[in-house]
Amino acid sequence: MGSARAAHLPNRTFVGRADDVVALEARLREARIVTLLGPPGVGKTHLAAHVARRAAEGDAYPGGVHWCALTSVRDATSLVGAIREATARVPAPEPHDDDLAALRSRGRSLIVLDDADAQVELLGDALDDWQQSLPEVTWLVTSRRRLARRGEHCFDIGPLPTPEVFDPTGDAATLFALYARSVERDFSWEGQEAELAALLRHLDGLPLAIELAAARLRVLSLVQLEAALRESYQILGLDSPLHRAIESSWTQLAEPLRRGLAQCTAFRGGFGLDATGAVVEVEGPLLDLLQDLRDASLLRATVNGPEARYEMLGVIDAFVTERADPALSRAARERHEAHFLARASAWHREGDVDALRREHHNLVAIHRRAMDSARPRAALEVAVALSLLAPSLGYGWCEALITTALDAAGREALPEPLVARALEARGTLRRFLGRPAESEDDLRACLALAQGDAPLEARALSGLGNGAAARGCWSEARDRLSEALALLATTSDLAAQGRTRVMRAATWFNEDEPDRAARDLEDGLALLREVGDRHFEAIAAASLGFVELARGRTAVARTLLDEGRAMLQSLDDEHWSAVTQGYLALSEHEQEAPPATVRALLDEAVTTLARLGVKRAEGVTRGQRGLVRLEQGDLEGASADLYEALRLHRAQAPDHVGLTLAWLAALAAEKGELTSAEAHLERAREALEPHRRPGFRAALDIVGVLVGVHAARVAVANGTESPETPPPSPAPHPGLEPRAAQRLEARARRALEATRDRARRELDRDVLVIHEEGRWFRAPGANEGVSLRRRRALGPILGALGQARRQQPGRALAIDALVAAGWPSERVMARAGIDRVYNAVATLRRLGLRDAILRRDNGYLLDPDTELVMTREELDLSAHG
Repeated sequence: MGSARAAHLPNRTFVGRADDVVALEARLREARIVTLLGPPGVGKTHLAAHVARRAAEGDAYPGGVHWCALTSVRDATSLVGAIREATARVPAPEPHDDDLAALRSRGRSLIVLDDADAQVELLGDALDDWQQSLPEVTWLVTSRRRLARRGEHCFDIGPLPTPEVFDPTGDAATLFALYARSVERDFSWEGQEAELAALLRHLDGLPLAIELAAARLRVLSLVQLEAALRESYQILGLDSPLHRAIESSWTQLAEPLRRGLAQCTAFRGGFGLDATGAVVEVEGPLLDLLQDLRDASLLRATVNGPEARYEMLGVIDAFVTERADPALSRAARERHEAHFLARASAWHREGDVDALRREHHNLVAIHRRAMDSARPRAALEVAVALSLLAPSLGYGWCEALITTALDAAGREALPEPLVARALEARGTLRRFLGRPAESEDDLRACLALAQGDAPLEARALSGLGNGAAARGCWSEARDRLSEALALLATTSDLAAQGRTRVMRAATWFNEDEPDRAARDLEDGLALLREVGDRHFEAIAAASLGFVELARGRTAVARTLLDEGRAMLQSLDDEHWSAVTQGYLALSEHEQEAPPATVRALLDEAVTTLARLGVKRAEGVTRGQRGLVRLEQGDLEGASADLYEALRLHRAQAPDHVGLTLAWLAALAAEKGELTSAEAHLERAREALEPHRRPGFRAALDIVGVLVGVHAARVAVANGTESPETPPPSPAPHPGLEPRAAQRLEARARRALEATRDRARRELDRDVLVIHEEGRWFRAPGANEGVSLRRRRALGPILGALGQARRQQPGRALAIDALVAAGWPSERVMARAGIDRVYNAVATLRRLGLRDAILRRDNGYLLDPDTELVMTREELDLSAHG
C-alpha cells in the first residue's frame, strides 16, 4: 500500500459502496478530521482501508498514508507511541525530538485511526492539539461514537441495501456469495432467491453479520439458516465479533441512555419524534437522548425528509431486548400501542394513506402482540386501518389480518361500530380477491350495523356498487354509487364525494359514454385536489387517461397515464399503478412503439397484479397482453394469455368473457381453424347478450367479418372457392377494442390479398403482376420478374400506371401526371416532359410490356383487357419462373 502500513488491514475483496468511496474521498479533501461513523459490523474499517489504499496509490498525500489501529491504546503515551510506530516507515528529512513533530516537514499526510470507540475522549483531546501543531495532517477516524470536537466532520455509513425484491447484482447478495463460496465452494442460491432475500433483510445488510451467517453454511442449508435467523440472532454466535462490538457499545452507555434505548425496542420499522415523545420516558430533553444514541451509532436517523425518522437495527434491537428491564420494556410497549391505536383510527377515518404507510411496521407489530396476548379488539382496530394499504401490502394479507381478529373475538364481543368498519373493509378486500358472494355478505351486514353513520353507509353502498360493476351490471352499480353520493351530500366529506364520483365514472366509461365519464372524473378531481387526496387524485388522472385513450386521443392519454402512474408509484400503490401501466402499454402499442417495449410494460403489470391477487385486474391485463401478442403474431403466447384471462373473467368479470372469446375466434381464424373460430363467435355472442358493452359488441361484429375474410383466404389457398370479396366492415365505433378489431381485420384482408396474388400467379401465367410501388413486374406469359429498383423513374411511372388502372380502368394517365410520378422533385418543361415519358415508356415496352402499355391522345394506360395483379410482396425475382 505504498507508505501506508497494510499489516492490520482486512485482506478481502472490497464489494460495493462506490458512492460512499467517492463521497468520503471528497470529504477528506475538504476537512482535517473526518470521523467515519456507523453501527457495529457495518464495515467502517473495511471502507477506510479501501480509501487509504486508493489514496496511497495517488499523489495527494506526499507525506504518506498511514494506518494506526487503536485497540491497544490506553493513555496519551500509548496513543502517541502507536501513531509514531504507524508513521515510522517514512523517514523524516531531518531528525526531530518532540513526539510527532517529524510529520510537519513531510508534506500533506493521511493518518487513519481505526477503532477509536474506547478512546473517544482521549483522542478528542489529542486532536484538539494536533490540529494546531500538525497542520499538514488529515485524520480519518473509524468509530461507533462521535468525537464531538471542533473541526470534526461526521461521515455516517449505513448497511448495504436489502430490497424486498431479490437483486442478484446487489452489494449484499454479492458479498454473501463471496463469503459463502469461501466456506462452501459449490454454493449457489439458484431456486432459493426468496430465502436469500429474506436472510439478507434479517441481517440488516450488515457486512459482518453477512460474513458470520455465511460461515454457518458449513453446517446449515440456506433455507435452514434463514429460518434460524428468523427466530434468533444467536445463530451468529454469542461470542462473535459482532456480538462483542454491540456489547461494547452498550457497556459504554450511561444508564439513562440504556433506559431510553431499551424503550425504543417497542418500535418496529422506524419512528418519528412525536411517537418517541409518546412512548419513551426520559429524565432530560428528548432530543438530547436521540442525539446521544445516534452519536453512539445505536440509532439510525433519516433527517433529509419533511420529518426525521429513527430506527434501530435488528441485531441491536435483539441484544437490547435481552438486556433491558422487562417491566420497562413492557410499559413502553403499552404506551406504543396506545399511541398508535389512537393514530391508526384517525388515519383510517381521514384516509391518510401516507401516515399508515409510514407506520405500517409499527401497526403490524401491535396486531401481532395483541393476537399473541388474546386482545383481538386492538388487533382488529389495526387491521381495519391497514386495509387501506392493500394495493401495496396485498389484498389477501390484509384480509387475513381482519379475519383472524374477528374470528378470535366473535362479533358479539366487539363494539358494533368497530365490527361495521371491519366488515366494510373486509368486503372491499374480498371483492378485489375475487370472492364476490362473501364480499356482498360483508357489505350488507355492514349496512345493517351502520344505520345513522352516513360516511360508513356510503362506503358500504359504494362497495356494493363496485361489486355490481365487477359483475358487469353497470346500471345497478351506478344506482348504488349515486345513492352513496346522495348520502355523502349530507356530510362535509369532500374526499369521499370525490372518490365516489371517480368510481361512478367507471360505469359510464364501460358503457361507452366517455363524455359522461369525463364529467364525473373532472368533478371528482376538483374535489380531491381541494382536500389534497393525492391517492384518488392519481387514480382519477389515470382514469381520465383511459377515457382519452378510448376516444382515440392517444397523445393526450399518454400524458395523463404517465402522470397518473408516476403519482401512484410514488404512493406505493402497486395495484392501480399496474392497471395504469397496462393501458399505457396499449397507448404505446397504438403509437407503434417497439414490440419489446410494449411487452415489457405488460409483463411487469401482469406479474404485479398476480402477486397482489387482484383477479379482475389481472384478467383484464392478461387479456390486453394476449391481444397485443395476437397483433404481434405471437399466436402461442396469445393463446396462453387469452385462455388464462377467460378463466379469470368467468369468475370475476363476466362482461369481459364475450370480448375474450371474440379474440380467441380471431386467433383461431388466423390459424385457419375456422370451425373453432365460428364456435368461439357463437359463444361470444351468448356471453355478451346480458351486458351493455357497445364497444365490445362492435369489436365482436368486426371479428365476425374477420372470420369471413380468413375463411375466404383458406378457400383461395385450397383452390376450393373463387376469391370473392368478403362483406365490408361495420361502421367504425369509438373505443380501444373496436380499433384493435379493425387492425386485425385489416391484417386479415392483407393476408387474403396476398393469398389471392399467389393463387393468381400460380394458376395463370397470363396476368400482368406489378409491385404497388413499381419495384418489379412480371409480364404476361413471362417466367421471370424484372427488377426496376435501379431504374430511377421507370418504377414510379409503372406504379402510377398500375394504380390508375386499378382505380379507373380504360382511362389514360396524363403526361404531366407521369412526369410528376417519375421526377417528383424536378421542374420539367412541357416538351422535355413529353420526351422523358416517351423514353421511359419505350424502355418499359422493351423490357417486356410492349403489348401491355397503350397510348391515348392525352397520355398512357395499361391495357384494360390484360388481367392485372398489384402486390406488396417483396419476392425473390428468380422464383417467379
